[in-house]
Amino acid sequence: MLKPTFMTARDIPDLWFQLVQAAVEHGREYTVTRGSTPTKRWELDFVSAQITHPGTRPLEPDIPPGVGIPNPIFLSCTQREDSLR
Repeated sequence: MLKPTFMTARDIPDLWFQLVQAAVEHGREYTVTRGSTPTKRWELDFVSAQITHPGTRPLEPDIPPGVGIPNPIFLSCTQREDSLR
């Protein structure tokens, strides 16, 4: 049975940190066996989120380098979006 997760966050970085915390605390560990090196991930079954201030800058979360979690978005993607305005 799928376990849904519902969240409300102020902006995108706030949602990202809530999702990481929920995955570690309530998610399940998943071992990726394809590829050159087996890795482990935490995953949630289903997520529904509401962002109350979606246009708040910065759009990407600021993840400290020592944490070991990859940034979910490339900085160049948000910079490119700014240049299109």
